Amino acid sequence: MSTEPYNDYADKDKRILAALLPYARQTPRKGLTEVKVDYATRNTSVCFLMLPEWSVAMAPYNVARLVGLTRNAGYKTHAFDLNVAAFQDSKNWGLDYDPWYDPYMFKWTHADAYQSEIKNNLDPLIMKYVDKVVELNPTVVGFSVYECNKMAVTTMAQELKKRLPDLMIMIGGPSANRSNTFFDFHVDYLVAGEGEELLLHVLGEIESGVRHKDTQFLSQAIDQRISLDELPLPDYSDFDFNQYKFPNGVTMEFSRGCIVKCTFCDETHFWKYRDRQAMRVLDEVRGLYDRGINNFWFLDSLVNGNLKELRGFAKGVIASEMKINWTGWARCDGRMDLDFYKDLAAAGCTNFGYGVESGSNKVLRDMDKGITNDEIERNFRDSKTVGMTGTVMLIFGFPTEEPIDFLHTMTLLWRIRNYNVSFVASGLGCFVAEDNLLGQNRPKYNISPVQYLGTWITNDFKNSKIHRLIRIKTFNIFLNNFVLEDNVPLTVRKLESHYKIDFKSDTIANDYTYEDIDFNICKPNISAFADSVVNEVWASLYIMYKTRGAFETEIIFDPEMDTKEFSSSLGDNFSAKIKFSIDETGNWLADCDYAFTQPERPWEFHNIHPKKETNSYKRIIMLSDSTREPVLTWNEQGAISNEFNDKYDLSFKYHYIGNGKWD
Repeated sequence: MSTEPYNDYADKDKRILAALLPYARQTPRKGLTEVKVDYATRNTSVCFLMLPEWSVAMAPYNVARLVGLTRNAGYKTHAFDLNVAAFQDSKNWGLDYDPWYDPYMFKWTHADAYQSEIKNNLDPLIMKYVDKVVELNPTVVGFSVYECNKMAVTTMAQELKKRLPDLMIMIGGPSANRSNTFFDFHVDYLVAGEGEELLLHVLGEIESGVRHKDTQFLSQAIDQRISLDELPLPDYSDFDFNQYKFPNGVTMEFSRGCIVKCTFCDETHFWKYRDRQAMRVLDEVRGLYDRGINNFWFLDSLVNGNLKELRGFAKGVIASEMKINWTGWARCDGRMDLDFYKDLAAAGCTNFGYGVESGSNKVLRDMDKGITNDEIERNFRDSKTVGMTGTVMLIFGFPTEEPIDFLHTMTLLWRIRNYNVSFVASGLGCFVAEDNLLGQNRPKYNISPVQYLGTWITNDFKNSKIHRLIRIKTFNIFLNNFVLEDNVPLTVRKLESHYKIDFKSDTIANDYTYEDIDFNICKPNISAFADSVVNEVWASLYIMYKTRGAFETEIIFDPEMDTKEFSSSLGDNFSAKIKFSIDETGNWLADCDYAFTQPERPWEFHNIHPKKETNSYKRIIMLSDSTREPVLTWNEQGAISNEFNDKYDLSFKYHYIGNGKWD
């Protein structure tokens, strides 16, 4: 490929180039691997399958990218999107919720919810597509596997193997990148990392007649980065665009990887960051625009990893006079000023999905986010000025998050609530695993080596799934009672049976700011666990008073109700009834009942060492502290778990009646 700057453009193209080049690169980045795609007549055939649950906004880019690659190499290729087919079919499932809506993703990832609510509805469709694949009789099938479709993939892979014993199964996607992922079916090829070059290697091996008895684990060189500019264009010809929410839209990528290494994230370690040339992206958009496509969703970990290249793309779109709409995931960044946002909006950018995570500067530092709450506020304010909207992603219960940090996150949301916030995703709490820095640096973040109730807990017992349940639930109650200029619902968790509240005035504190408050109000002196649990609710009660004035409320925590709403990730044997009232002068009364019953042997050792060393895991190790926890034998792990089970019973009951005054 020539590395000469673009030239010989028509007048319009010259205007586009003049607008773009002050910001964008004229030549590809060096040090990237170009995937060689040589066409030949092949005997091997491949069928790519996308199973639910995933976004149904637009046709799946990842599958279309691989279809374009294999067809350009001469392999007979088919692709089926069972995800969108299931979405269309789900209208007849009789569920009282949309299982494709993000807050209900746990219905796909937790076995109890999947078995009782999803599987019986989905399996007939899976069997219908099994018949289609069997009729094609491909040499190999490829699945993109995520935590949210792993159980559906298992069902289909097992059935396909029964019907086509010689069929080879290839797995890629995020689950292939995670070091402790395992599959309940035979996998012939497990492809971790960027799949294009590895996919062609696998198909070439199969074409030459090579067969393996054991699973082949393929991973790219740890320092390899594929050039995104030379890959064949995605091939969407197997997809009916009319089945998707945006029939005139496609997904794309501006980059791969991430420029930061947030301590809670494993996705950023799948591959190293690199971006496409803005002109290449613009050329692809223009070609699709000429075919009637005018909505684009960039699926990058962050579309603004290279601000200059992104701005160059925006300038090129403006000069091209295309009328398009586009969106993507982004990080808040203080370098994006109002003029930057004006260019984005003029180029058709309508929304960013921001990984805000927290409103506490302390927690943001501990996360290595590289931003402050002031920068977050300025980004949302400028976004509102130019007419863009912003989705907020939050992570509650970071290991160093305390009630005051939780208050600061709620404060941030209140302060930006009228800056075109379109939705707030509060998730199910912070994730600690082998492939993120939290999991590999547990002592640094006060994380116990022993899990409690099936998930992580801090060494001081002050941050557990019960603490995170209270924060996430009361935060959603707070969101439900926002007063907004545009009356947009910010959460789907209405929680009607979980609480009732009655505000006594029309007070709206528009200028509420960050405060430092001591929420150690109840002092039962039972245990660090119990003493902290019974004080979790105060931050939410406090900010509702400060922002909305006098009110009275009753909040219920019930194991069955909370597990149904938030999954077993948060729901457990915890019950509470919180009765609270406060008048306009800040005088409050509280009557609270708490009870927690510890189940049998809830402590178990969390082994952070992998079943397979993926590149993600290797990169995590390189970034981790030099002193890491040793590999323990099963007996040693069992001894530690037994010690905790024998020593710590955190069950408690507590009834609090009290009063006080808040300014």
